[in-house]
Amino acid sequence: MDCPPLIGMAGPDMAPRLISAPEPIQIALDNYVGAMATSHDGQVIAASCPRGGKLLFWNLKGELIGTRDFKDSSGIVAGNAPSSFVATNGSGEIGDLSADNVHRVTRESLAFDNHVALAHA
Repeated sequence: MDCPPLIGMAGPDMAPRLISAPEPIQIALDNYVGAMATSHDGQVIAASCPRGGKLLFWNLKGELIGTRDFKDSSGIVAGNAPSSFVATNGSGEIGDLSADNVHRVTRESLAFDNHVALAHA
């Protein structure tokens, strides 16, 4: 199975480049990333990978700093805490998490696709 890099990075002081997860993770992604987000503090990039049932977290050096199992992951958006995210999946779960911690997962009687946004009152 061909496993090309699925994530790209670029910045004002960084030429565009592609990055890959370690091979076993990369293979599990089944050549698909559904959505991406950057944390509010700008330090972490998250990728939602529904075919692989994973969320991946990268630092700005392009290093994989964490993974979370999250079946049928879909939407992902920056959370309120630094380097945190809110993720949704097709089973109606809403996860409040970071690369090193799962803060909370709730389940709703609905399902999500790969689009989500946080509304602030």
